[in-house]
Amino acid sequence: MYAGLLLTSGLLGFLWLVLMMRDVNAIAGRRLFPTARIAVVFAIMLTAYLGLLVLLFSQPFDGPIARWNLRAIFALAIVLLSSIFASLVCLARKIAAIQDAEFGLANIIKIVVLTIPFFLSFPVLQRRINAVSRRSAAP
Repeated sequence: MYAGLLLTSGLLGFLWLVLMMRDVNAIAGRRLFPTARIAVVFAIMLTAYLGLLVLLFSQPFDGPIARWNLRAIFALAIVLLSSIFASLVCLARKIAAIQDAEFGLANIIKIVVLTIPFFLSFPVLQRRINAVSRRSAAP
């Protein structure tokens, strides 16, 4: 997954995030995350984002469409990044609750800071999910 994340410039991160949410649902034994809906919302936002990028590169950069398009791309990029941060924090909070662990501001800051340099919080959260999964599977 790590190589795929790097090779797809982060696009695989959205899939990985949904898969981690699915894993937490399975570990918890109930639906903590509506993964199908989240996947559809991410797919729609990513499709719109990529479509705007294609439109941007297919038009002259000095026209009004390009200026509008740049604003739309920037706004959608902020929405996508914010949704990743919020989803990761929510995911980490649910993992901590399953582990009966504390989850405070320091954990939120750590996740956001680790996500900024190219989704480094993903492996951290995946290890936590794996640990919880192993612990819940042990007799």
